[in-house]
Amino acid sequence: MKIKYTNNGQSRMPAFVFHQGETHEITPGHELTLTVKRGDAVSYRVGKFTATHKLAFQSPEATFQIQPNKRLQLLFVAALMILVGVLFVFKSVNNTLLTVVVVIALVGYEALNYFTGYKAVPWHDGQA
Repeated sequence: MKIKYTNNGQSRMPAFVFHQGETHEITPGHELTLTVKRGDAVSYRVGKFTATHKLAFQSPEATFQIQPNKRLQLLFVAALMILVGVLFVFKSVNNTLLTVVVVIALVGYEALNYFTGYKAVPWHDGQA
């Protein structure tokens, strides 16, 4: 099994792959080759502050790529743009309310990023 890790946004954050009680570290731009059998438990985590996810594979020769969840990032940026638009329409907003809304938005984003910030997708030869 091959696991590729490309993380263009944060070049220093490693990914950790757990297989048969061993921890393997992958740096961005590299790949890891594991000897797995059907029934082996393979899981991964990116960085130290994200959840560990099980890697479900059907073939020991499968190839996966760990990548950031672009949809989550896009939704967060869109929500911030909507917030800026609402603030532009209502020109007088209480600073305390604004601070609370921004803090809640950041905490919500970090919580979602913890659980769904990265995903492993099957990688087929010939993909760009």
